[in-house]
Amino acid sequence: MEKVKEIFWAAIGWCSAHKLAMKVMISMTITAIVGVIMGSAIKNSIYGRLADKNVEEKKAFEEWYAFEEAAEKAGISQTEGKSKEKSINMNDFLAVRATGYQGYGEVEATIDWDSLWKEYGEALGAKNPMNMMPEETPALAFLEYYVKVEVEGLNGAKNKCLSNGDTVAYKWTIDPEIEEYTGAKVTATDGEFQVKGLKQAPTFDAFEDIEVEFTGKNGEGVANVRYTGEILTPYNFWAENTEGLSNGDEVIVSLTENDPFLFISICGKMPEANEKRYTVKGLE
Repeated sequence: MEKVKEIFWAAIGWCSAHKLAMKVMISMTITAIVGVIMGSAIKNSIYGRLADKNVEEKKAFEEWYAFEEAAEKAGISQTEGKSKEKSINMNDFLAVRATGYQGYGEVEATIDWDSLWKEYGEALGAKNPMNMMPEETPALAFLEYYVKVEVEGLNGAKNKCLSNGDTVAYKWTIDPEIEEYTGAKVTATDGEFQVKGLKQAPTFDAFEDIEVEFTGKNGEGVANVRYTGEILTPYNFWAENTEGLSNGDEVIVSLTENDPFLFISICGKMPEANEKRYTVKGLE
């Protein structure tokens, strides 16, 4: 009502100074006063008619308003509420395990993408952030590209050369823009893992299928080395001092690689020895 009074007395004052426009101004003033008084009622009436045309929209509006009111009391916004509904904790889908053998163990940290897709694939839907793709792409496809986890040894321990009791750390790398790409809040926590359960590696005789033949005259003998097995190849061996041989000399055949982990990865076993000596005999 204060605003109505201001409008009325301002009109009276102006009209007193301009008598010729009095009739016109009084008419305009009355119109303005009616507009102020009736505006709210008219507005509510119009909105009411529109809402009645679509009961579902009216109900949705009421639910949204009730949510906003409750959210305001709780100190959060509707946007924050939705964000919490789409929060992904990557640790829930992390698997850390030790493989290999004692002294040659390796820790792997892997993400169970199948389970993650099953739980969130449909919920997150497809996105096309900043229109950078030719078409919308499943949101989790961005997650696979922008979220990584890596393992590194602690206290001097080296991954792939681990023993029981060693500790490694797994660390997450999450692109800060991932929420924009997926529409979800993605979180992850770094952690540590202690190696246990590794067994001693089985061994094998790498020279079991090596054949060494000596030919020629004594003092001019030659050693011919052949590998006849299937686990390794001839390129895994080399021999030194193979010419100018005499009976009683030694020919040394060695593995070209002395990394046990290499053999464990190839055949699941490690060599008992890296070299073997053969005594020259049978020369004329």
